[in-house]
Formats: sequence, C-alpha cells, structure tokens
Amino acid sequence: MKIEITGANAQIDQLDFRLVSGLKSYSNPSESITESNINLPYIQGITFCKKDFDYNLRCYDSDTSIILTLKLYSDNVLIKQTTGSPIDFVELAGGIND
Repeated sequence: MKIEITGANAQIDQLDFRLVSGLKSYSNPSESITESNINLPYIQGITFCKKDFDYNLRCYDSDTSIILTLKLYSDNVLIKQTTGSPIDFVELAGGIND
C-alpha cells in the first residue's frame, strides 16, 4: 500500500492513517501511522498482507483555505482519492474486500 498527500502548502499539521482487519477496530488498528508537521508532497509505503481490510486517512491543518489531495494505492493501482480543504480534517476512507 502507498499513501500520497499533495497540496499547495509546504506542510500540514497532522496525518492519521489506520488500517483495520479482522477483529481489530479503529481505536486498536492492525497498522497505523500518526505524524505531525508533515512536509508535502508526502509519500509513504506500508507493507500490509491482508486482502480484506478497512482504511481511514485523515489530514488535519489549521489553514482551512488550503486544498489537499489524498490518494491510496494498492499494488501500485490507485484505489481511491479525494481533494478538499481541511475543515476540521480531510478524510479518505473505505474498504477493500477480496
């Protein structure tokens, strides 16, 4: 899996990415990344060997006028993307069920 975050700003305040599979929950995820003061563009790969999972990527920033694009790839194939302003946050969420 790969996360990609782009935007006009050079930095965002925080990102929170969680993968949930099986009996796990978003409060106790299978895998997660939480980072602060993120330089853009941000690209992060994650090795995750489950075929059935849910994902949630949130980007927080105090500047609500910026436009962020969030993308999630699996096996170098774009799964989902969204573009928006962080009014509280920008979120990319869904599930992969094979």
